[in-house]
Amino acid sequence: MLYPQFLPRCVPVAVFAFHGLPCRSEKFYDLSGSLTHFALVAACLLREASLGDPRSPRQLAMALLSVVWLTRLGTFLFTRIARDGKDGRFDAIKPNWLSFLGAWNLQAAWCVLTQLPVLLVNTKAYGTAPLSVVDGVALGLWCLGFAFECSADLEKFTFRGKPENKGKFITEGVWRYCRHPNYFGKLPARCLLTRCHAASDSDISFIVTQAFSIVLGTLIS
Repeated sequence: MLYPQFLPRCVPVAVFAFHGLPCRSEKFYDLSGSLTHFALVAACLLREASLGDPRSPRQLAMALLSVVWLTRLGTFLFTRIARDGKDGRFDAIKPNWLSFLGAWNLQAAWCVLTQLPVLLVNTKAYGTAPLSVVDGVALGLWCLGFAFECSADLEKFTFRGKPENKGKFITEGVWRYCRHPNYFGKLPARCLLTRCHAASDSDISFIVTQAFSIVLGTLIS
């Protein structure tokens, strides 16, 4: 039987112990994050299915959207660090193993907060509520937010790949409209996943918890 609550700590710490710490490298940091995201979603689905509880269309749809998002993000981030060779944000903390480990633990918290709507809808009976027209509208808006996030990341990746742009801040494409369009695209996507769960759950405490997870998860990502 799979227990999703153990995965956020196991995956990042394992990658840290076998590669991050010995090599003082953050090369697989983002990749381990995507693996943790996927492990959480997959373990949650499989655990409930093993208990004889078939997954509903709502539960499967939310899990699928999450996997699409994490696959795209993980691929992009790994491609970026493979090209750049390192992430300068880690330079100050890598010499101290405890500080470096803290970054991987923070990643575990981010994964749980980000996947909280998917985890909740797949571990509670409320996820059996049928999909509605409102869910269809939410899906369309999720796709727009996802496309906006993808566009922002691709534009900045291309911009930073040109030597003449070193030290400059991108102000073209979707970056002309706001300072962090990648987060602008991510927020609607996460909010709409939460809305899909809220539609299946009348417990206000779960809705408040998910809203909190969106804000805090975005702040630490």
